[in-house]
Amino acid sequence: EKETFFWAMLRSGQWQPDDNDGRYFIDRSPERFSKILEYLRDGEVWNWRQFSADETAKLREEFDYYQVPFPELNPAIHWEPTTEPGLQVDNTNMIATRVTSAPTNERSVYTTPFPSVQRVTFLLKVTAKTLPRSGLYFGDSAISLAGRAKKKGKGWEDWLPALTFPGMHELKFDVSLCGTSSSVSVTWPTGDTKTLELPEQPTCMELLLHNALDFGTFQLQAV
Repeated sequence: EKETFFWAMLRSGQWQPDDNDGRYFIDRSPERFSKILEYLRDGEVWNWRQFSADETAKLREEFDYYQVPFPELNPAIHWEPTTEPGLQVDNTNMIATRVTSAPTNERSVYTTPFPSVQRVTFLLKVTAKTLPRSGLYFGDSAISLAGRAKKKGKGWEDWLPALTFPGMHELKFDVSLCGTSSSVSVTWPTGDTKTLELPEQPTCMELLLHNALDFGTFQLQAV
């Protein structure tokens, strides 16, 4: 890529192979160098989220040395209202707020598109006075705040304890985007963790809010 260490050195004509086999010697960490090659080839670093803070800091130093832009750890996700009866969106702080009642036969949909990565992890913080009749949809599969789940072509099943309100709850979603092997692992506020297999790769997550019970605030955060 242009303006990287490799582009500058090779373009200068002064960087010559160190042996008769045409190999170049770079006095840097070979293990971290492999991660940079992986990123230049695939556009991402595998197992990125398993790195410790110290490992991430050292890898950032290597990216800076080679003048390669450091990968974005928190993918750009945002709310996009597709219908908006009484809803407000603050994409600066990633907050969607239900501010007025909607007719009982209408629903409000907020969508956050998934970036072009194989994994995205985010937290959803829900604050409400009563249990929102809400579902998080990944394609045709879904998980409700009442602790129920459904797969494409099947009905709702009891899955996790229903969230209790009034109050604030934080849910963690780890979404693996791998075609027909996609899945979403959920860490519930009770500490329970379950995985919902997705029969197809979703392009986004949708938050469906139904009728007047849905007063509350929903805040999204990539982690």
